[in-house]
Amino acid sequence: MRAIPQTTQTLGVQWARSPRREYRPTGLLRRWTPVDVPASRYLDWTVDGEAIGDWFADDDDPRFETTWLNETDRDVKMIEASLRALLGERTRRHREVAFDEGRVALLFCAQCGGLGCGAITADVAFTTNTAEWRDIAREDGAIGGLFPNPPPRTVVFDRSQYEVTIRTLLADWTKRA
Repeated sequence: MRAIPQTTQTLGVQWARSPRREYRPTGLLRRWTPVDVPASRYLDWTVDGEAIGDWFADDDDPRFETTWLNETDRDVKMIEASLRALLGERTRRHREVAFDEGRVALLFCAQCGGLGCGAITADVAFTTNTAEWRDIAREDGAIGGLFPNPPPRTVVFDRSQYEVTIRTLLADWTKRA
């Protein structure tokens, strides 16, 4: 049985940078080679002030997942779909922000924004007073399944604070178009 935290945590966001790579033809044979390009800024989800992207980064594997709330891509429909999915709502683009079994992407591939490359996902559940991100883990859409390292985490938020945070982001970012 999964242990559920006894106290609620606070959902927030903070600016973060994600390294980016593009593949370009290089050399005499014009082989496609990964090339680092300037990092992009995006709003990362925080739990009690700690960025969830940091939970999945280490020295050998920098963070390459971002939210759709970023400075470089302003795809309002994807921003809306991703935020509404976190509220338990569906849009026409729901399949682009959530896996078939219902897990919702919190962070997406910084290169393509798709689920196929992998994403940080959670099973989002609600009670009258709480919003819960269950089993937060890296998930690969191409292979399927959750990665065991680091072990999945579960966080519980006060539902009204959670909804205010996400609805405020939804209003702010969808009117920026």
